This record gives sequence, structure tokens and C-alpha cells, in this order.
Amino acid sequence: AYGSLLWNPLFPVAEMKAATLHGWHRRFCLWSFATRGTPQKPGLVLALEPRGSCRGVALRLSAELAADALQL
Repeated sequence: AYGSLLWNPLFPVAEMKAATLHGWHRRFCLWSFATRGTPQKPGLVLALEPRGSCRGVALRLSAELAADALQL
């Protein structure tokens, strides 16, 4: 997790731990009008792309809530 998921997750989090994700890196490569910009002028948001690595926080979801939370 990174960005707003760290201080305002949209789902109940059972546990948070610092983590490194190998094989993926963050990049402003995802166009969004839902959280940045408008349909006419979407803004870029961070997403994961293959190669490299990045540091963030691993969020553990409870088994009961995982399926619903992942739908978000």
C-alpha cells in the first residue's frame, strides 16, 4: 500500500507491516478521472509496473472481509 491507503484505507485492516515488493515499481502511469482530473482531462496516478522494486506497507485483511475488500 502507498498514498492514501496508508492513512485512510477503504476497508478494515487486520495488520500493517513495512514491506518491499520485488519485481514491481511505482510509476505515474494510470489515468484517472475518479480521483484526479475530469473525464475530459484525466490525471495520472501511481500504479505498479513490472521490474524494479518498491517499499511500502503490506496490509493484511481478515479472511471474512477479503473478498469484499478486494472488489473495491
